Amino acid sequence: MKIFDYIVLDDRGRRSQGTVEGAGRAAVYEELRSQGMIIISLREKTKFKILELGHNSDSWKKIKKSQFYRQGAIMMKAGVPIGEVVRIMEGESGNDGGLKEKLSSGMSLASAMTACGKKFSSQEIAMVEAGEYGGNLEWVFSALADNFQRREALEKGFRMAMLYPGFLVLLSLCSLTFVILGVLPVILDVFGDLSLELPWTTRLLISASQVSGEVVFMAAGAFILILFVIRGVRSHQGLGSYGDGLMLRLPFFGRLWLMKDMSVLLGTLSMLLESGIVIDKAVDSCVALCSNLCLREAVQEMGRRLARGNGLTACMRGDLYPEVIREMVSVGEASGELSVMLRHGSELCLEESENKIRLIETMAEPVIVTVLGLIIGFIVISVVWPMLELMTAYF
Repeated sequence: MKIFDYIVLDDRGRRSQGTVEGAGRAAVYEELRSQGMIIISLREKTKFKILELGHNSDSWKKIKKSQFYRQGAIMMKAGVPIGEVVRIMEGESGNDGGLKEKLSSGMSLASAMTACGKKFSSQEIAMVEAGEYGGNLEWVFSALADNFQRREALEKGFRMAMLYPGFLVLLSLCSLTFVILGVLPVILDVFGDLSLELPWTTRLLISASQVSGEVVFMAAGAFILILFVIRGVRSHQGLGSYGDGLMLRLPFFGRLWLMKDMSVLLGTLSMLLESGIVIDKAVDSCVALCSNLCLREAVQEMGRRLARGNGLTACMRGDLYPEVIREMVSVGEASGELSVMLRHGSELCLEESENKIRLIETMAEPVIVTVLGLIIGFIVISVVWPMLELMTAYF
């Protein structure tokens, strides 16, 4: 039998904790649920105290926001006060100036989140403030949990779509560099001693193998320098926006970047409108969500135009906003269902982003393997061809 530590809430919202024995985690989970308990935490008790100390010392900062809001919504549904919810989520981390200390001093949740600095974004604070005012804080927490979960999944997929091909290319380049600079010179030196006219492929390969290692390191250093220059350019407001605008014009990856940001922007904007926040304030809160600086400036301009009384459709000008999104926004404004149409637009952009990510994951490996196979085939032909001519000359 295994021993498990648990933290649960009963049907009256009272918190309790303890240990229980069971055949497995699933069996213990079902046993506690059958008693009407809401399970907050259930983990197997380890034999090593050092692991327990490491787990108990984790602060709430390490908890994903999606988990924070999801569990908060569940506990509020059970009738747990918000102060108790935050205390349970933060645990005994002892962070000075944390959220629970500010709530204990009499602040509202939105004010406490604002006082925490950059821990919480402006759209989170705006939604929580609207939820406290409208009495639907439980729905706000659930909506924020869904939003962060979608964003985390999309960001992870986008990073993997960018890193996976890059990793394969880097690995292929390292392998080819080793073969060309380390192995081929030994083989090709044999051809240099022969009075035989070498094919053009072999001569080209000999020239490539004579490149010194210093040139390779210089090329690697230049590549790293270019990366730092790009990072410096992006930190400059004007140049960064212009550079990101050029990136959006790339045939495939630019569209992927745009759809990824657009999905997050439209989904969060829909969520803010459903919570009762006015459109211009909602747009201003979503500016920081755009990772592309060019799109961020466009959203800022959209917020300024909305504040002057323009409609959302009229503010979505330029090539950055897809035509289908503008049509959906126009229909939403005309029918009074703008938040619904924005949510559908977010799902449409998310679907296109996921399709492109799957295409990259599917095609990256065979394309790189094909190119690598062609290069290796060229090397093999360059080595075998003069050998065949030499054998023909002797026989």
